[in-house]
This record gives sequence, structure tokens and C-alpha cells, in this order.
Amino acid sequence: MDIPPAFVAAAKPHRFASGPALLGFFQALLGQDFTAWFEAKLARQEEWQARDIPAGAAAGFAAAWTAVLAQRPCSLMEVLAFTAIMINETGGSFQPLTEKMGRQGHPGLAYLFDAIPGVKRAYNQAPNLTAGQLFRDAAFNAAHGGKALGTRLAGSQDPAWDGIVYPQASIPTQPDPAVTGYVMEADFCKFRGRGLIQTTWRSGYRPLVGFVQAYAGPQKLVAEYRNRWAGLAPEAVLTASSTADWDRLFQQSDLVIPCAALLAHARAGGYLPLAGEATVLNGTGPGSVFNMGKRISGGDGYATLFKARLARLAMALPKLPPA
Repeated sequence: MDIPPAFVAAAKPHRFASGPALLGFFQALLGQDFTAWFEAKLARQEEWQARDIPAGAAAGFAAAWTAVLAQRPCSLMEVLAFTAIMINETGGSFQPLTEKMGRQGHPGLAYLFDAIPGVKRAYNQAPNLTAGQLFRDAAFNAAHGGKALGTRLAGSQDPAWDGIVYPQASIPTQPDPAVTGYVMEADFCKFRGRGLIQTTWRSGYRPLVGFVQAYAGPQKLVAEYRNRWAGLAPEAVLTASSTADWDRLFQQSDLVIPCAALLAHARAGGYLPLAGEATVLNGTGPGSVFNMGKRISGGDGYATLFKARLARLAMALPKLPPA
């Protein structure tokens, strides 16, 4: 399903550089906030089956878009596209979520470590460093060796820690720092999915180190980490930082870090800006909605659904005013 060319043309001149401007646009266009309109018009219907926006999500929508637009202005089409992604990834809450762990046969930490066919890749592999590589790394041990299981596992030569099956028979799986604190600092756990679009892997977190180190804004927690990480090489920060550090940055930075992560992913994936011409936007190459969906999800199936969801959203919106 294509996004109607008339809508693409009408949307092209609309760009937003602040949260209040975007929220005011939707209020004037819809006569209500976007989340209430979406719930009434699209939730649980057609391509949006099994997707809705919970009560009280308007504040999350406003906060997320205020934070994103403070870092990068966006076209209306980009706003709608990222909103569709956030609805899918956050369950409509617009809150930065942390990937859950645990599944039958793969309890706790084993879920993140293991390869589970048809469900997920093992996180204990490139582009992460394996737990084994880290357990044998002096910098990792200097930072984390005093944590639970550190005395037992530091320097381990057990090949299991370089594999994709967690050694459940000998090592606890509960994600409790008092029990498995040392193991929880390995990349497979520390760099699990977080945020508005689920930033994952050491490679996904690396740009955030540079963002924090260059940060000049007023958010106090980000400034605290800027000072803490000043002068350190990014790889050193990634190794020495903790799961708790990243939990704080994603959950307590007034969305500065989740939004920086979203935009870093877009830069790495090369899927912005979205095109303002319907033939390109509805295609499959750079600038297309399909390309954005595939770069985020990795698959053609989701990219096709994502494009159809945006088309359905565009067709449901009232006629756009002149910019």
C-alpha cells in the first residue's frame, strides 16, 4: 500500500523544530492531541491490529517529541514515521523501555546470552565482545572484578563464555547484581535493547559515548557522565561503564539519551532524511519508508507492514493546511 501522493505533497512543506510547534500543529489539525486521535481512529484496526496507545500516553508523546526535536528538526513525514515505530516498540507508551529477559528454557541472563532460533540472535557475539573476551580483559576486570562472581570468573578460559549457550548448569542466571554482578557487566547483558527503538549491541551504544562526551546542554545526569568520561577513549568507556550506568542514562536523562540513540541509529542506518517526493518515498531505496523500516527491523516483512501502517495513518488524517 502506497502513501497517497497528494498527502506526500501536502506534507512536504511542514517541518518542526520544537515540541510545542508540533503539538500545536496536531491540536489545530485534529482538535485533540495525537494519541487520543490515534486511539479513536486507528488503534486495533487493519494494519494497526494489536497496536494501541494506553491512557495517559499523551504526556509521553509530548516529552519524546520535545526531546527529539531539540536535537534534530523533522519533517511531518519523519514525525509520523518515527511515531509509528515508537508505537510498535514501546507499546504506545512513548517511554524508553529496557529489553526484558527470561523465557522457558532460557531463564534470566540465559535469554540474552543464548541464540534462540526464530526468536533472537545470541548477544554473546559480534558486534559485541564475548563474555570470554571481557573476562580475560585487564580493563574489564579492573572495573568489574570486585562484583559478584568476579573472583571466580576473572580470567576464565572456559570456552562456554565465547559461545552462544549460557552455562546454566554451573552459573546462576538471575539478573541480580548481588549474585551475578560480574556477568551482568558483559556486553551481552549491558548492551541489550533500550530506548524508544531498542538500541542494541556495543556498536549501537558507541555513538552515545561520543554524544555524552561532547554534551553541552543543561541535563544534569548527562553532564555528570560527560565529566566522568572526559578524556577516555570510547572503547575504554564501553568496557568500564556498567549496566547501572546505562540504565540511568536511558531512564533518568529526561529522554536526552534515548533520543540521541534514536538519531544515532538513523545516521548509522542512513535512512534519513525521508524523501519529499512520492515516487521515492514509496519505493525501496534511500529516502523511502520501506528502507527505514527495513533498516530498523532487518526484515522485508516488517518494512512492508510499516509502510502500510504509514499509508493508513496518512489516509486517516484530515486535509493538511498550507505550511
